[in-house]
Amino acid sequence: MRRARPATLEAPHCDLAAGRCVACVDSTDCGGATPVCEAMTAACRACRRDAECASEVCDDELGTCVDPSKVIYVATDGDDSRPCEQLKPCKTIQHAVDLVGKPGETRTIVRARASDVAYQEHLAVIGKGVVIVGEGATLRARLTDTTVLSVQNGADVTIDGLRVTAAGGAAPGVECQATPSLSTVLKLRRVTVAGNAGGGVSVSRCQFSIVNSFIVGNGNPDDDRAAIAYSILGSCRPRRRRSARVPRRRPAEAHGPDPDHRLAGVAAVALAAARAAAASATSPASDA
Repeated sequence: MRRARPATLEAPHCDLAAGRCVACVDSTDCGGATPVCEAMTAACRACRRDAECASEVCDDELGTCVDPSKVIYVATDGDDSRPCEQLKPCKTIQHAVDLVGKPGETRTIVRARASDVAYQEHLAVIGKGVVIVGEGATLRARLTDTTVLSVQNGADVTIDGLRVTAAGGAAPGVECQATPSLSTVLKLRRVTVAGNAGGGVSVSRCQFSIVNSFIVGNGNPDDDRAAIAYSILGSCRPRRRRSARVPRRRPAEAHGPDPDHRLAGVAAVALAAARAAAASATSPASDA
């Protein structure tokens, strides 16, 4: 019988099947800044996906698993009369968001669990700071001619991993609007915005960023509402609305610090090309 090597501080656990001492056998042997046991190396590492955490939420920046006591849990088979805890989730994302900031409520992260059934609702976040984690979950419009996700006046919202779809009529899938006196922030990470009749994302006076996300199949491909629409409001009246297209099947990365709303990467290239084409069409012909 093969004997395991003696345990050390670097390898305190015994892998009986492999006959050796290792840093971890499973993730219960890990914690803190390295909560996940990597099967190939039998070593603890930072988390990379929500599914790797028992709390169902990974803090990507720190690589740590978020404590369940900081999370409001939602499931399509939940009940809004429940306390929205991990074993007793509520049903709607809107109800979970409405809990944020109430007296005695300290949780600011909403975890919408993945399901074959979509969350069918109009989600409005007004004046609140919240992170909505929805890896594998879909949010679709509940009514026709309504925006699926609306972020307004003073809110600071991060959406991570959610699919936003089925806005009808002239409504975009995601909309961020703010007044000049209130700083409003919208961040989209690993989000898919698709199949919305009025366009993908509409931004007005918000600090806006989008990273590793897909905005595809929105609006009419022949109009200017297919991807991202943004506007800059002057002190007297709104300026002309401008839009930029994002190619299909390519992650879009854009950043728009208030009030300039500049788009980076492929969106900026598309916008620059559109401006150049317009300038060429309007310039006087040469006599040469």
